[in-house]
Amino acid sequence: MKNFFDKFGEAQKLNLFIGDFVSEITGFPKRVELADMIIFDIKQSAKGYIKNRDSFSDVAQAYLDAVISSKNSLLKQIREIFDMKHYKNVDIYDNIFELDYFKTIMTMNYDIVLEKLYPNYINTITPTKNNFSEDEKINFYKIMGDICNPEDLFITSQDVRKLKVLNFYDSFFEQICTELKSRPTLFLGVELKDPDFIDMLDFIMKKAGKIEQPMYIVSSTSVIDNKVSEVINKYNLKLTVFDEVEFLDGVKNLLQKEDSDKLEKKLVR
Repeated sequence: MKNFFDKFGEAQKLNLFIGDFVSEITGFPKRVELADMIIFDIKQSAKGYIKNRDSFSDVAQAYLDAVISSKNSLLKQIREIFDMKHYKNVDIYDNIFELDYFKTIMTMNYDIVLEKLYPNYINTITPTKNNFSEDEKINFYKIMGDICNPEDLFITSQDVRKLKVLNFYDSFFEQICTELKSRPTLFLGVELKDPDFIDMLDFIMKKAGKIEQPMYIVSSTSVIDNKVSEVINKYNLKLTVFDEVEFLDGVKNLLQKEDSDKLEKKLVR
C-alpha cells in the first residue's frame, strides 16, 4: 500500500472517490442492500419489470411504477433506514483527513457521516447546491444528492436520467470533470458489481473527454462482466484487486510512520 502513495510527490493532491465499502464499514447499507430492502414490497408480477435487481435505481423505479406508495413515502422509508443506523467505525475518515493527500472527495453514497462528524473539513456540493469552496476545505461531491432534502435526492432510474440530461445540472458535472482533469484520482472501495456505479462512471468519463491524469481503482471485487471490463479499458482505469481493510490498515501504518519520522526529526534537532 505504501508503494501506492510513493507514486506521488509530497505536494501532490489527489481526488478520492469513496464507494459502497466505505459506507458499509461506517455502519450504513450498500446500494444493493437498499435494493434488497425495498424489493420485498414489490408484487411478484411487477418484479419482472425490474431491469437489473442489483441496481438500486431500477428497483426504486419499479417500486414507484408498481404504485406501492408515493415517492415521498419511499424517500421517507429510505431516510428511516439511515436514521436507524449508527456510526460503527469512522477511523477511515480520521485517517483520510490526517493523511492530507486529498483535495476532493466524491461519492454516490447516501450516508451523512462526513456532514455530521467533519463539517469543519468539508464543503458539501450536490447537484442542486453548487457552492464550490475556494478555501482550504475539501470539496465533497455527493452525486446522488442529499438524503435530508427530498428536492435534492436522486434514487430512481428516472431521477438519474434527469440528472444526466437536464442543463440545470451541467455545472455540477463540469466541475467534477475539472477535478478529474486536475489531479490523479483514487476510487476506493467501489462495488464493481453495482450497475449504477458503472453507469454513472461511464457518463462522467464520457462527459469529461480526454483525461491525462491517472485514475486508480482499489476494490476487493474483480471485473466480472463485459460491461465493467469495457468501461475500465475504455478510460484506461488502473484496477488493483486489493482487500480494502488491508489498504486502509496501510494508510494507518503510513500515518504512524509519518508521525514517527516527525518525532525522530525533532529528537535529532
